Amino acid sequence: RIAFGVNLYNLMMKYANFKVGAPKGKLARNAFFSRVLFNVGGHLYSFSDWEHGIVRGNARAPYNLRKPFDKNDPRMQFVVEKPDYRIHFGLNCSAKSCPPVRVLSAEHLEEELQILAVSFCEDDSNVRIDAQTRQLHVSMIFYWYLVDFTNRGLQSLPKLLAKKFLAGVKQQK
Repeated sequence: RIAFGVNLYNLMMKYANFKVGAPKGKLARNAFFSRVLFNVGGHLYSFSDWEHGIVRGNARAPYNLRKPFDKNDPRMQFVVEKPDYRIHFGLNCSAKSCPPVRVLSAEHLEEELQILAVSFCEDDSNVRIDAQTRQLHVSMIFYWYLVDFTNRGLQSLPKLLAKKFLAGVKQQK
């Protein structure tokens, strides 16, 4: 389900950018993610519905007060039951902070998600460690979706990154 969800989301994003263009500004971006709709299996989905409702297990989007689907929504049957926080390294919403588009396979999903996560974190524009000042600089993805990565707060993020996604010199810092 996760591979299908991520792949379909990325395909829909490419199509929408081609058809209506990339949104410019915060208001246009919000409208783009909530008002561009796709019919998938007879149900309408916005990008927000797909990302936060389906792929993230019906979780609240950053800065939203409620979940995408209520308990009686027929789309609830398609929600990923146990979301994997590494999907954030496979979703591409056309923002600068997003990872490049990749196609995921159900057969190799575990390895592919791990490779995407490590690759994303090894890029200094996404995760940078300043050893002199002892500061960690991370992509906005980690702030927006902190609850998907850890329930122990921001202070637990460096340890999680070092343990799960960093290697070599970066891991030693």
